[in-house]
Amino acid sequence: MYTKVLNQVPPDYYDKGIKSNLFQWIWHTWKWHSLKSFLKGFDGRILNIGCADGSLTSKIGSFLPLANLTGVDLYGKAIFYARKKNPRINFVIADARKLPFEKEWF
Repeated sequence: MYTKVLNQVPPDYYDKGIKSNLFQWIWHTWKWHSLKSFLKGFDGRILNIGCADGSLTSKIGSFLPLANLTGVDLYGKAIFYARKKNPRINFVIADARKLPFEKEWF
């Protein structure tokens, strides 16, 4: 069921949308500034569940270079895209209901 829906979405949907859609750019820019303020100085482990193409995870990495980042999404094509674009970040294909991490890892 999920595969049918996900395969209708380009793997780089957010990455392209931020560059070509003014409203997406405004929304994501506001979100990035809010997160930057909220996470300022944090250098631990961060898990982004539902990371899609890794755009947000990558942006967090740009202002928190010492943080250990992991992005998780069920959409494999988007995860492959994210891995190629951001090789220093750990991207994992997984269902958010069954995360493949040790308890209290994040």
